[in-house]
Amino acid sequence: MTIDFNYKFEFSDMYPLEFHVCLDQKSGKLQFPPNLENEDWTKLDFQKCGHCPLKSQDQPNCPVAVGLGHLVQSFGEMKSFWKTHITVTTSERTYVKDTDVQTGLFSLFGLIMASSGCPHLDFLRPMARYHLPFSSMDETLVRVASMYLLKQYFNAKSGQPTDMELKKLDELYKNVTKVNQGILARIRQVGRGDSKANAVLILDSFAFLFSSELSNDLSSVRETFASQ
Repeated sequence: MTIDFNYKFEFSDMYPLEFHVCLDQKSGKLQFPPNLENEDWTKLDFQKCGHCPLKSQDQPNCPVAVGLGHLVQSFGEMKSFWKTHITVTTSERTYVKDTDVQTGLFSLFGLIMASSGCPHLDFLRPMARYHLPFSSMDETLVRVASMYLLKQYFNAKSGQPTDMELKKLDELYKNVTKVNQGILARIRQVGRGDSKANAVLILDSFAFLFSSELSNDLSSVRETFASQ
């Protein structure tokens, strides 16, 4: 059984592009498309993140790069500002947005990266399992903090250490930033369009903003809960 997300990008002057993302229903892990093992830029040791714990003898390919491979190839020559009509279909509902290419890729990249199996992104896998396309910065901030605190609840129930003060979350997001920078270095080797690179830059901007919010005790969303 899988959890399915279908992203369809429609353009006024070219054929649509469609991408189907499948997650394992139980684990939330990405079901990888046909692999790109012959692509040098997906090899684990190509522009490898300095803090990556994986070993090429055990896993020859970067899971994030393989997960993003077809997107990077398909959008290789596209500009980030090109307009597109995006429809995201799931078993429960349909999302529709008229936007630019980089915004759609930001949403899709986030889904794939969080579910890819990268050790430094694995704490975000529940976010992918309950993916919200086109979420705003504030929505994503609330969802990340809520998911993290729910994890601490389950840790407490099973007798594991908890982090109710979110102290470890800042370190986790610093690792996310390093992954984003590593992926950016990889995909800049593929194609000339800037849409895919800008999608990663948006993800990296969020990681930076999230760290800033943590240092300010999530002040931007505190007002939402002030009357409770």
